[in-house]
Amino acid sequence: MATDDRPDADTVIAQALVPYGRMPAPADVAVLTDQLITHGQQAIARVQALGAADRAAFTNSLRDWEYLTAAGPTGTTAGVANWSYARALARVVRSLTAGLRAAP
Repeated sequence: MATDDRPDADTVIAQALVPYGRMPAPADVAVLTDQLITHGQQAIARVQALGAADRAAFTNSLRDWEYLTAAGPTGTTAGVANWSYARALARVVRSLTAGLRAAP
């Protein structure tokens, strides 16, 4: 658990990336999405604090984050769109956090 009683990024990512057959209820997807956005914003702030040379390694993740947070969930079936959106956020947050662990 994170120090503020919210799940850490790895826990939230794991919850979002379960197989489709284990998709949580819509209310739980909303909570996951909120948690992923929070962890993503924290990771983005850490990436932006890096020097330009180190930040370059995050170009694709930053681009994906910008797109996802600007576009929001898309699709014709709201429940599936929200679940797919949460999973996309989780993949970007996973990439950001893994890269930050490896960063100097």
